[in-house]
Amino acid sequence: MTPHDLLQAFDILADAPEGVARLRELVLQLAVQGKLVPQDSEDEPAGVLLERIGAEKVRAEGAKQKQFALVTEGEVPFEVPKGWAIPRLAGIAELINGDRGKNYPSKQHQVEQGIPFINAGHLKGGIVDTSEMNFITPERFELLRSGKVQEDDILYCLRGSLGKCGIVGGIDFGAIASSLLIVRLFPGCLPRFAYLVLVSPFGLELVKRHDNGSAQPNLSATNVGTYPIPYPPLAEQHRIVQKVDALMGLLDRLESARAARESTRAALRDAALAALRDAESAEEVEEAWGRLAENLDALFTEPGDVEPLRQAVLQLAVRGRLVRQEAGDEPASVLLGRIGEEKARLVREGKIRAGRELAPVSEGEVPFEVPSGWVWTRLGEVTSLITSGSRGWNMYYADSGATFIRSQDIKHDRLDFDQRAFVQIPDGAEGTRTSVESGDLVLTITGANVGKCALLSTAFGDTYVSQHVGLIRLLERALGRFMHRIRELREALVNNSDEFSSDAWFQNLRSLAGECVSLIDVTLHQLYFKAQHDPLPGWAFDDTKLGERHNRRIADKLKWGFLISGNPLNAKEEIAAFDSIRELRNHLQHFDPPCFCFTLERDAVKWLNDALLVGRLAWKIRQQVGAPLSMPLIRLLLAPEAAFQPGASASP
Repeated sequence: MTPHDLLQAFDILADAPEGVARLRELVLQLAVQGKLVPQDSEDEPAGVLLERIGAEKVRAEGAKQKQFALVTEGEVPFEVPKGWAIPRLAGIAELINGDRGKNYPSKQHQVEQGIPFINAGHLKGGIVDTSEMNFITPERFELLRSGKVQEDDILYCLRGSLGKCGIVGGIDFGAIASSLLIVRLFPGCLPRFAYLVLVSPFGLELVKRHDNGSAQPNLSATNVGTYPIPYPPLAEQHRIVQKVDALMGLLDRLESARAARESTRAALRDAALAALRDAESAEEVEEAWGRLAENLDALFTEPGDVEPLRQAVLQLAVRGRLVRQEAGDEPASVLLGRIGEEKARLVREGKIRAGRELAPVSEGEVPFEVPSGWVWTRLGEVTSLITSGSRGWNMYYADSGATFIRSQDIKHDRLDFDQRAFVQIPDGAEGTRTSVESGDLVLTITGANVGKCALLSTAFGDTYVSQHVGLIRLLERALGRFMHRIRELREALVNNSDEFSSDAWFQNLRSLAGECVSLIDVTLHQLYFKAQHDPLPGWAFDDTKLGERHNRRIADKLKWGFLISGNPLNAKEEIAAFDSIRELRNHLQHFDPPCFCFTLERDAVKWLNDALLVGRLAWKIRQQVGAPLSMPLIRLLLAPEAAFQPGASASP
C-alpha cells in the first residue's frame, strides 16, 4: 500500500482503536520523508538556500562561526527526495538558552500582569498558551541578558517533557524559563515546517538518542543543535505545511464523529447490561442474554467492554439468577451439614484448629435474597484454613528451591510468574501453615492490588505464600471455583467504592481505629525499651520472662506491663476489645465492601465502644511510660458520654 492509498483510506483507518493517533504519526512521518506532496522541479533546491544562509552567517560571525560535522548516512533512517538537504539544526537556526544567572526570575519576582515568563507548562498544542501565563515586571525583563522571545520562535523543552515544543505567536515581549530553549530559524526556513520535524516520530527518536537516562533526563542546546533536519525547498515547505494542516483537520473531524458513535454504542451497551443485571429470574436472564447476544459484535468492540459483562455474569451467578434451580437438587444446608461434620472430625483428630465460634449471618448483613435451597454462611464455616504468609521470609530468597508466591504473582484469575521467586527454608522455620495445596485460593491482602484472587487448580510442588498473600483452603474442594468467582465480584465492588471510602465519617472511623491500635502497640515497645535502658524506680527488667521485643502477640505484650511495673492493666477484660478494634483497623485499611458496607451501620456502635476501651487501655499504658496521648484521642476519652449510644453520631 502506497502513502496515497493510505490517505485515501483515512476514514476506515481512523475508525480503528487508536487509529486517529496512529494516522497523525503517519502524516508527520510522510511529511518529513518528502512523501506527502509531490516535488516540483522548478523549486529552488534547498542546497542553494543553505549556501545563502551560510554566507550570511560568515558575514555576521566572521571567523567565530562554529563548524558542524557532516550528517552521516546512519543518522537519518530514510532517503530524502532530490532537491532536499539534511543540515544540522544549528546550521539553520540560532539556539538561545534562557538567562540562568543572578537575574533569573524567581517566584518572588513574578507578578499578576507584565511581561510573559514562559515555562514548559505553557506549551500546548504546538503554541504558547497564555491563558494561565506567569508574568514578570518590565524592569526584571530588562535585566535579562538572554532568553527573550520573538514572533515565530520555536520554544523547545530541555528538561522534564523532553522535546515538547510550541511556536511563539501574538506575544510582543516575553522570556523563557531555564527548562526551555529558543530555536530561532534563519530567513528562508519556515518555523511551522521545522516544528513538524521536531514533533514527528523521527524528531522524537532524536530526543531518545540524546536522553541521558537519568531520573531527571535533560538535553542541552549543544545536543539539540546536532539534530539532522530533513530540509526541503522553501516552496515545498509551504505545500507540506498546508497539506498537514488539511489532513489534521480531517482527522479532528473523524475523531469527533468516532467519539459520537462510541458514545451511542456505550449507552446501548450499558442499557443491555442493565437489563441483564436487573433480571429477576433465570427466564428473564435468558431473554436479556438473547437480546444482548444478537448485538454482541456491535456492542462489545473494545477490550474494556468485556469487564462490565464479566461482572454482570458474576453478579447473576452469586445471586442465583444465572441458571434455573432444580427442585431435586440437594439443599445447600445439607451440604453445609456434611462440611461441618468433616470439620469437626478434622478438629478431633488434631489435623486442623477448632477456631473461634462464628455468629450466624444476620438479616442485616444480607444484601440480597437468595433462591430457595440456598443459605448464607460464613467463609470460616466452609474452610479448614484461612491464613497469610509468615513475616521475614525475604531472608530465605534463593536461586532455586520452593516456589514463593508474592502479591505481584496474583492476577485476576491466575498466577503469573513473570519472575518466579524461590526460597530455601531452614530447619525449624514455620512452613506447614503457609504451604499451598492444589485447590487453594490465594489472594492479595495488602498493597495497591489488594483483592486479586487466583484458584490453584494444579499443584506447583513445594510452594508457600508471602506475608502479603492470604491463603484459603475449602473443606469441600469442589466449591473452589464458585468461591473464586465470589472473590472476583468482591474486588469489582472494591474498585467502585471510592465515593464511600472518601466519606468523612469513614475516614474518621479509620483514623480512630488505626490510632488506638498503633498507640498500644508502639507504647508497649516503648515500655520495653525504657525498662531496658532507663527504668523508673521499682521497675524490673528480665528479658527471659518478657521475651523478644519484636514479639507479635499482643496478649504477651500486655503482660509486659505487669512484669515490668506490677500493674496488670486489667488486660484480660480488654484484650477482646483490642482484638475487635485491631480487626476493624485491618478491615478499614483493606476496605472490603461486601463484608463491611452492609453491616457498617449495625456494627459501628460496637466498634466505637471497643475503640473507647482500647483508648483507655492505651492511656493506662502511656502513664507507665510517661508519654502523652494525642489530643484527638484525649478529647474522645474525656467525652461526657461513657459510651457511644445507638442513634447518636458515630463520628468521633
